[in-house]
Amino acid sequence: MIVLALAEEWVEPRTLITLISVIIGLAGLLFGVLSHRWIRRESRLDALSSILQPLARSAQSLLKANGNRRKCEQLKHSYPNLTAAPDVGQRVTTLVKEYGECMEVSEASFRDAEAKFAACHFRFPDGISRAIRACHESLSELGRLVNEGLFDKADLQLAHFRDEYKRITDMARGWRLAAPFEGIRQ
Repeated sequence: MIVLALAEEWVEPRTLITLISVIIGLAGLLFGVLSHRWIRRESRLDALSSILQPLARSAQSLLKANGNRRKCEQLKHSYPNLTAAPDVGQRVTTLVKEYGECMEVSEASFRDAEAKFAACHFRFPDGISRAIRACHESLSELGRLVNEGLFDKADLQLAHFRDEYKRITDMARGWRLAAPFEGIRQ
């Protein structure tokens, strides 16, 4: 008799509406929490990519500058008297101009990456922040080596920069964009 009375109370329309409202409210809260985590992860990835893009652009410019300077030095070594070969002298002048442009682009990109990192370094875990600083130092050393004309050391430093860059991207891969209910779907 008591069980039947309890069953009738649960079947009553007001109780069912209240129960359904509570379930919908809890589902909305769960979706809100999961969506917030997803959006936070997405904005962190956007901030990291805004730092890594200028770093990569700077490294590409330094690579091109290193190649231009190497060609220029080889031509100067092969043709000590550039006035005797005007086409070689013109090529050397062009390479020097391209070298200067590449160094300017590299410096501007490097400064841009530094400013973006300074503006949002607090959003990253300590491991990522340390890795970005190491990447900055590696790229700075690469620029110094290219500027001094140490071609082989610059190539080695570029490989070191690539390793640092890959370490950052590997760490950030764990932050990849994930839909709020990705775990449930799998």
